[in-house]
Amino acid sequence: MVLFYFGFFGILGFFFLGLNGEAYALSFALLVLIVTLLVGDRIFLVLIRAKAVEPSDQKVLYNLQNLSCLKGIGEVRVYVSFFVPANAYCIHPFFGDPCLIFSSHVIEQENQQVVSNAIEKAIFHFSEQKLRFAHFVVLLIGLLQLPKFWLENIRLGYLSVIYSFLFYPITLVKDFMMTNSKLSSFSKTKSHSSELRAVYYLEKFPSEKSGFLASIAEDFSLYPKRKMGLWPSLVGDYSSLLNSYLKWHERKV
Repeated sequence: MVLFYFGFFGILGFFFLGLNGEAYALSFALLVLIVTLLVGDRIFLVLIRAKAVEPSDQKVLYNLQNLSCLKGIGEVRVYVSFFVPANAYCIHPFFGDPCLIFSSHVIEQENQQVVSNAIEKAIFHFSEQKLRFAHFVVLLIGLLQLPKFWLENIRLGYLSVIYSFLFYPITLVKDFMMTNSKLSSFSKTKSHSSELRAVYYLEKFPSEKSGFLASIAEDFSLYPKRKMGLWPSLVGDYSSLLNSYLKWHERKV
């Protein structure tokens, strides 16, 4: 994954600036890699205009504090954002404290069931420490996909599709990494009823938000959208597994 990242910048530098440009491009790529590794999560929080949850919201913070102390995780930052689709999100960086983000829909509706379930899932992910590298890869590939959204904004849809096609294999690798990390959490959960109710609740809200930030946020989400297709079926996608549980639940009811 990292070699592909450096190779992409090296080719761009050689193509636009010649032999000398390749060294400059690789140096720039190394700088971007270090910045993403150190403060990539904080930059994302700034872009989605995340605000820290007020200490007055004791129901959220008290439950989170108890679980994090029980698992020996330490401090977990809690944020709310109005610029992400209705969901709960977690980010586990290599450096700094992990953070849990709620969309404004969840906080404003005061759905304690979704909040409690999201806290338990996030704490489990943080204790397992399997999402650190996966989340770093999400930010790294997100930067490489940024020109795709630029092309879409200036109405060059055909070029956007071609650009996306070039990165399709590495995008599948990223999806596979995220799937394996999230499936371990889902398989070790003793009861899926609260998770299913949370998924049903969040699907009531339309996904009106799209673009670069929404695309990255989808990978950070604790409740991915249910997807149908060949690739999710082949890799046992987390969202496809949720879909099968939901269908079984509907038949049972």
